[in-house]
Amino acid sequence: MRSLEEKQIELIETVLQRKGISNKDVLAEIVDHVSCAVEQKLLEGLDFQASLDEVVEGFGENGIGFIQQENNSLIKAKRKKQLWVSAPLVVTLMLIALVVNANGRPNKRPYQANLVGVNESFSENISGFLYDVTGKLDIYATANGKVEKIIPASKTGETKYTIILKHKNGYKTIYANLQIVNVSKGQYVEKAERLGEIYSEEEGHRVFFVYKILNSGIPVDPRSYYW
Repeated sequence: MRSLEEKQIELIETVLQRKGISNKDVLAEIVDHVSCAVEQKLLEGLDFQASLDEVVEGFGENGIGFIQQENNSLIKAKRKKQLWVSAPLVVTLMLIALVVNANGRPNKRPYQANLVGVNESFSENISGFLYDVTGKLDIYATANGKVEKIIPASKTGETKYTIILKHKNGYKTIYANLQIVNVSKGQYVEKAERLGEIYSEEEGHRVFFVYKILNSGIPVDPRSYYW
């Protein structure tokens, strides 16, 4: 099996820590598990980033945090009853998280990874991501959901569209400034399904795409939803 570089393993550890794993023993166990899964996807032909994205997304909503919470509960029980948390139990908790949280919050970038001509930056003003695009960019749903609204807006003779998807657990995602829309109001879409595209007609001309996540109507920082 293809071995990961030390920097790649360190990155996996950083990603898991950002997802809420703080216990050192649990972190080491999950890093090992995720590394093995990433190595398998590398053998299937994916690059490192795409492999890690898929593995982390597989945990679903709060899946990794769920493992931490369960482990903390078990540690408290252990202190009271002298119970011990074993490595197989941690793996079992991971599998439970995968099943329980399969249809979770938006946790995927709204575009394909490793594309040339896309500059991703977080904007405090809009509480979301702003994408500086040169060329053409296909936009994808970041979670299963229903097309709640498609809002057209005309400016300087050009119509652009904002798509709002409604997801489970009070989440909504917003995709703004699309020039082409491939879905319709009321349609159910799956995660990674193509919603439309944004493109620059002139060589060297930049266009901007906006992506936001709402939780119960309140904008949240998308950076905590994927690394």
